[in-house]
Amino acid sequence: LGLALSLPAHALSLGSLTGSDDNSTTSSLTSALSSVAGLSDNALVKSLSSSTDTSTTQAATGTSALLALASSSLSEEENNELSSLIPGYSTLKSLLPDNTIVDSMEKAISVANSLGIDSDTLKSYASTLISYVSKQGASDSLISSLTSLFGSSSK
Repeated sequence: LGLALSLPAHALSLGSLTGSDDNSTTSSLTSALSSVAGLSDNALVKSLSSSTDTSTTQAATGTSALLALASSSLSEEENNELSSLIPGYSTLKSLLPDNTIVDSMEKAISVANSLGIDSDTLKSYASTLISYVSKQGASDSLISSLTSLFGSSSK
């Protein structure tokens, strides 16, 4: 019994978010997703995957969209703190093509939608990510910034 995933016809393609054609974007994403295999033992990815009943690939790419948003929005100090709290931060952050611009939660949701992740799941990832970094000893400032940025509250 196979499961088919279909996106609405009006869904944005990742290429439309990066300003490149879909073939080169798909090629970049396929290459980056080969890195996901190494993330199957990543504590954050496992937590996201199990708490939302999604695949490791979805959890890793959803996290990548959230980290792209954080990277473009947080201060350098908060970005450095975040990177020190998330295992595999560089790998997770590199899963999206370099030219993908994620400067709002709406764009993060659009990126996630183009990867087959719905907005509720991405918001759940955001909440779990905040909870995870909080348990890792994140500063109140970082937690506050992430909560404001993602529009989430930690669990």
